[in-house]
Amino acid sequence: NVTATIYYDGVVTRPETDPSKTGYTFAGWFIGETAYDFDTLVTGNVTLTAKWTINTYTVTFNANGGSAVESATVDYNTAVTEPSAPTKTGYTFAGWFIGTEEYDFDTLVTEDIELTAKWDINGYVVTFNSNGGSAVESIGANYDTTISEPSVPTKSGYTFGGWYKESACENAWVFASDVVTGNTTLYAKWNVVTYTITYNAGGGEITANTNTNTYTVEDDDIELVAPTASKTGYTFAGWDIEVIDTARAENITVTATWTANEFTATFDSNGGSAVESETIYYDGVVTRPETDPSKTGYTFAGWYIGET
Repeated sequence: NVTATIYYDGVVTRPETDPSKTGYTFAGWFIGETAYDFDTLVTGNVTLTAKWTINTYTVTFNANGGSAVESATVDYNTAVTEPSAPTKTGYTFAGWFIGTEEYDFDTLVTEDIELTAKWDINGYVVTFNSNGGSAVESIGANYDTTISEPSVPTKSGYTFGGWYKESACENAWVFASDVVTGNTTLYAKWNVVTYTITYNAGGGEITANTNTNTYTVEDDDIELVAPTASKTGYTFAGWDIEVIDTARAENITVTATWTANEFTATFDSNGGSAVESETIYYDGVVTRPETDPSKTGYTFAGWYIGET
């Protein structure tokens, strides 16, 4: 308090310097609720009281790339209410910070401040559905990042056709440019392989080609009809693989089997002693009987066909 002496019918001289009060702005000298007029003539003791207006401060919320948050105005030495958390695609809100320190909303505000949102990038899982092929392990990836292509899976009877974004395998995943934005499943595409059946006639000739010389592992109900074959002096005995398993993912050679035709060599002793017949296979030779026939009064001169 400051006291000044004023004479009757004098005036109070306004102090050269206004008083100060932390957190407040001086609003003038008052008597009661009335601002004092320093031109008023004094006729008795007077008490002038300082009037103060509380300062207000702005708390600015920097969402740091997230959804906007409105600034707040707070009175001196009061706490600001924590706003609803902002959102940011691909990130999780981690709090409001001043510099490297997380802000305590119980702190009393004494000046303008700016609070900055901190964000933790989201991590996601990329799952590889190999669609019946060999297993491929899942990998982790941060939001908005590319991933490395995993090892190529295998599947018997198929060639790998790449990774796709949907089970229908319509849109390929481009590992150089496509980015992860959430938990993701990629699907393997497979191209069926066609296998060839080669018919080896085994020295004979194919006599009928049914044009059924290819198959795939998807031909579960296909009926493969083998061709027929012929060979001079032989009877066709079938193919060494009679039923082809279309689940076999390989090219197959099927070979004809043959049974040599049998012939009979008959020995006409022409009135001599009997000689047993002999069985000979095609392209074989007749074995000369161990014992020549005999005929009384004759000497055996050999075996002949006709007069030869």
